[in-house]
Amino acid sequence: MQKKFGVLRIVATIYKVLGWIVLVIGVLGACGAVAISAVGTSVIGARNAEALGLGTGGLVGGLILGLGAIFFAILYFLLLYAFGELISLLIALEENTRLTAERLLAKPAAETAVSSPKAPMPPP
Repeated sequence: MQKKFGVLRIVATIYKVLGWIVLVIGVLGACGAVAISAVGTSVIGARNAEALGLGTGGLVGGLILGLGAIFFAILYFLLLYAFGELISLLIALEENTRLTAERLLAKPAAETAVSSPKAPMPPP
């Protein structure tokens, strides 16, 4: 049987791959934010960092930024991956429904009829 909806299968795969890419970039970005905030003020200098508004954050600000970035990376990963899985689920649902309909139509009418044992009628 030929597979239908080839473009939707590709779109579902693209969403799943994009989800993984977002997760990896988000985690790397969060690690980078923590690293830059940890050494940023020592490289720039305390006086220049305060002039730029960077002196108040420091390591704690970087950790908060990193945790927020990881949270949103995981959230976007779940949304993108779940949407890709939803498309795959709908395609599988259509395939199973079509296959079931084909099998039901292929059976003779006598086999599909539900036969129940006839009980004697009670006297009036």
